[in-house]
Parts: sequence; structure tokens; C-alpha cells
Amino acid sequence: MFGVDVLSSVPISHLLMAEVKTFNATEFDIEKKNPVFGTIEAKWVDSTNSYHFKAYGMDDWADTGQMDADKVTSNQEIQTKIAAGQGLSFASLSPNDDGTGTGTGEKDCSTENRESGAKPGDCGDCLSGYVEDEAGVCVAEIADVAETETNWLLYGVIGAGLVGGIFYFK
Repeated sequence: MFGVDVLSSVPISHLLMAEVKTFNATEFDIEKKNPVFGTIEAKWVDSTNSYHFKAYGMDDWADTGQMDADKVTSNQEIQTKIAAGQGLSFASLSPNDDGTGTGTGEKDCSTENRESGAKPGDCGDCLSGYVEDEAGVCVAEIADVAETETNWLLYGVIGAGLVGGIFYFK
């Protein structure tokens, strides 16, 4: 009100408390069935020649022992989490699974407004002009601009009210 546009300064996802979805899906991803639970992340690790996964509450990545993306769900822990309603999202694919044989099925960090990380499939800091919000999502930086414009409409209404009041009580 009076020069402050709340909708232009707050992302819609924050107003509605909605989940922010990134559409970097692979054919191996599994959508979560329960909106309360998170999504298991899986990535290809060249050094072990297998897929690793990380779920909510895990401090580090765990090796699945699988070389094929379609067999990652055979891991007992992953099966349990998916059965509970969690999803599965692949951050990067092996050269055999990405369809090209080059291993370029990695997550595109620019779609998340982030720089590429040191390791394939990992994303770094937010790009310039973006800041990380409390949910960990890089959103456009909003410059704090002081409103210095005079609100002539407000002053006009107040003035008209005063003039009308003077004539009414005279």
C-alpha cells in the first residue's frame, strides 16, 4: 500500500509456501507421492564406477553398488524410502545411462541460478544477481530502493478533506 508492492518483492512460492521444483528430470527419476517427504538424490561417481545416493538426514553420500540407473532402486534403503512416498532424482548419469555415452547427463546448474561446482553434478554458489533464500534456493536479488516520490494523490485527498471539513463546520 502507498508505493510498496508486496507481490513484486516476495516470490510467489514464499507467499503460498509452495515447493520449488526444478525440471532437470531424467527418465530414471521417480516423482514423490507424499508432499511431506523429501526426494532422494542419486549421482554417478566415476571413482567408484557406481551410483551414490543421499536422502534426508544423511550426512554423506552412500554407495548403492549399482552401475545402472534403473537398478539403483534395488538398494533396500532406497526401496523403503520410495515405498514411504519419497521420490528419486538423479543429479548426474553414468556415460552408459545418459544415452550419448559421454556422461553429459549432468544437472544444469544454470537452471538453478547457480555456478557449476568442482565435481560433475554438483552446483556451487548462486550466480551474481542472485541470493540464497532460507530454503536454499537462489532467487533474484532485490535492491532496496528508498521510495522518494511524493504521493500527490494522498496529499490531494487530505487537502480536499480539510477544505470540505472547513466548509462543513463553518
